[in-house]
Amino acid sequence: MIAFLRGRLVSVQAGVVVLEVGGVGYRLQAPLSLLHRLPPTGEEVLIYTHLVVREDSIQLFGFLEEEELMIFIKFLSVAGVGSKGALSVLSIYSSDEIKQAIFHEDIDALTRVPGIGKKIASRIVLELKEKIACVSTDKVSAYGEKGERDDAIAALEALGYTRREASEVVEQVQSGIKEPLPAADLVKKALRIFLKT
Repeated sequence: MIAFLRGRLVSVQAGVVVLEVGGVGYRLQAPLSLLHRLPPTGEEVLIYTHLVVREDSIQLFGFLEEEELMIFIKFLSVAGVGSKGALSVLSIYSSDEIKQAIFHEDIDALTRVPGIGKKIASRIVLELKEKIACVSTDKVSAYGEKGERDDAIAALEALGYTRREASEVVEQVQSGIKEPLPAADLVKKALRIFLKT
């Protein structure tokens, strides 16, 4: 089992990070939220990893924080989620936001994630509520604004938009709404605006 990799960041694409360690290039699947937190290419970075071996494929998944890795592994234990669904959740929500959503049985928050329906969201809450400790109440709420805009901008950048374009449209979306929106909703509304232009 590969617990982590420390090496030179070679490239970052939509959901894929390439890391060079000892002359070997490792291709890692990663949540979109990780992309804007990485150092510039060429610099050294430590990434926690999880190896998934199937009959037809071998995939290595990477995370900047151990807590993200542990949440990913726990999500894999829920039938119907899979690695794609687990990555989608971590692409949209922070570790604390995921824990709060599960602790408060917030099915609506979980179903905002593409590919997660009510049935699977309910199963996630049922199976993981006792396994994932909730953050203290003084931390940012799952519905808070902190980090949501950055995650939405990172997701749009991964889709090919420039950071400036993404920032301007995300601000435009949020400015017309009183309550802070989750990253998933910001991305959806931003894409509608991009499609109109």
